[in-house]
Amino acid sequence: IIRDAIEKIFQTKQSALSFEELYRTAYSLVIDRNGDVLYEEVKKAILANLSIMIQQMKSTSEPATLIASIKDLWMKFNSYIFVTNDILLYMDKNYVVRNHLTSVPNTGYTFFLEVALKETGLLDRLCNAMMTQITKDRNGEYVEKNSVKEVASMLVRVGVSSSQVYETHFEKQFLEQTRQYYEIEKQKALIEMTCPDFMQNAELRLAQEANRCDQFLEKATSGKLKDILLEVFLRTTAKTLIGMESSGLEKLIQQDRLGDIDRMYRLFSQDADCKKLFMSSVVQNVKSEGTKLLQDHEKEAKKDSGKYIDTLIQIKEKYNRIWAEACKKDKDFELPFKQAFDFFINTNNVTAKSLATYCDDILRGKTKQLSDIELEAVLDKILLIFRHIQSKDIFEEFYMYHLSRRLLCKKCASDDAERRMISKLKAECGSQYTIKLETMMKDITNSQNTMEQFFNDYASAGITIQFEMKILTH
Repeated sequence: IIRDAIEKIFQTKQSALSFEELYRTAYSLVIDRNGDVLYEEVKKAILANLSIMIQQMKSTSEPATLIASIKDLWMKFNSYIFVTNDILLYMDKNYVVRNHLTSVPNTGYTFFLEVALKETGLLDRLCNAMMTQITKDRNGEYVEKNSVKEVASMLVRVGVSSSQVYETHFEKQFLEQTRQYYEIEKQKALIEMTCPDFMQNAELRLAQEANRCDQFLEKATSGKLKDILLEVFLRTTAKTLIGMESSGLEKLIQQDRLGDIDRMYRLFSQDADCKKLFMSSVVQNVKSEGTKLLQDHEKEAKKDSGKYIDTLIQIKEKYNRIWAEACKKDKDFELPFKQAFDFFINTNNVTAKSLATYCDDILRGKTKQLSDIELEAVLDKILLIFRHIQSKDIFEEFYMYHLSRRLLCKKCASDDAERRMISKLKAECGSQYTIKLETMMKDITNSQNTMEQFFNDYASAGITIQFEMKILTH
C-alpha cells in the first residue's frame, strides 16, 4: 500500500489518496515492529521513482536550458519527498530516530545527489553551466537569475548536513574563475585607467558582485567572493595606485580632490594592511610637504613669516579637511596626523619664532583691518599651529618681546584683541603660562593711570609738564 502510494505521489496523483489511512498503515507497521521493512521499502520506492523521473528528463547541452531542467526536476522531486514524508511522520520521528537512521527527506536528497547528479554526470555539467550564466551576467547579457539561485540552494540541500557539495563542486571553481576573470580586467585597467578611475571601477565591481551573490548564490559565498575582489583590485595594486605619478595619492592631495581621497579611504579601509598603507602614505605626504615649506622659508634671504605661517595654516586646514571629510574623523588617523605635523614643525625653533612674529603682525593691524568675527577666526587658526609647537617657552619669549614693543610704542590695534589672544593661550596652556603676559597688560594700564593722575595733579597747580613714562615688568 505504501509503495503504491509513493508511486502515485511521484505521478502527481496524490489527490486520490487517503492520507489518514496511509498514516495509520505506516503507524501500524512501526508498532508491529516492522519498521525496518517499511523503511527499506520506502527507500526502494523513492529510488525507483527518481530513476523514472531522470529517464523522462530531456537531454540538453545549452547552459540555461540545462539549469532550468535540473531546477524543474529538483523542485518536483522535493515536493514529492515532502508529501511522502507526511504519511511517514511517525516512522521518521520514532523508528528512524531510535535507530539513528537517515530521515526520509535526507534519504531522498542523498539519492538525488548520487543518482540524479553524480551517476548521470549532470553535477559537473550543472556547475559549469552556472558559471557560464554568471559570466554572461558579468558581461551584461540577460540571465534567468532565479534558476541559478534555486540550483545553488539545491547543491547545499543535497549535502544534507553540510555545504560540502556546494563548496567542493561549485564554489571552489567559481571563485577561481572569478579571480581569473577580474585579473584580466585589472591588468588592462592598470594600463588604461587613472587611479581615481581604477578605484571607481573597483568599487563598482565590489558592489556588483555583492549584489550578484545575493541574486545567484548562497550567502556564505559573499565573504569569500569579496575577499577575491579585494585581493585582485586592492591588495596587489595598493602601492601602484598610491604611487601613480600623475593621478596617485600625492596628486589627489595637491589638487584637493576630497571625493577621490574619500573613495581611496573607503576602499583601502576594507583591508587592514591597505588601510595602514594609505594612512602612512598620507602621513608621509604631510611630512614631505611641511618639510619643504620649512626649508624654502629658511632659504629666503628676507624671511617672510606671514607668508610662511599663512601657507602652514593652509596645509593644516587642508589635512584637517582630509581627516574630517575624506577619512570620516577616523580615530586611527588622528594621532598619526598630529605626529606628522609635530615632526617638521619642531625640527627647529623657526616655526615658534615665525608664529610669534605672525601674531605681532596681526595684533598690530599690520596686514589689514579685521572685524571681530574675522579676528576670532584668525586667532583660532594661529592656535592650530601653536598646538603643535613643543618649544612653547621659545614662542612665549618672542611673543613677550613683540607684546612689550606693541605696548610701549602704542602699536596695539586693539586692547580687546590682545586680551582675547592671551585668553586663548591661557585656555591652551593654563594660567601659569600667561601670567607674565597678563602682568604686562596690567602694568601698561597702571602706567597710563599713574601718568594721567600725575598730569592732573600738576595741571590743578597750573604747571604744565610734557613727558611720558611707561613701565613694564618682564
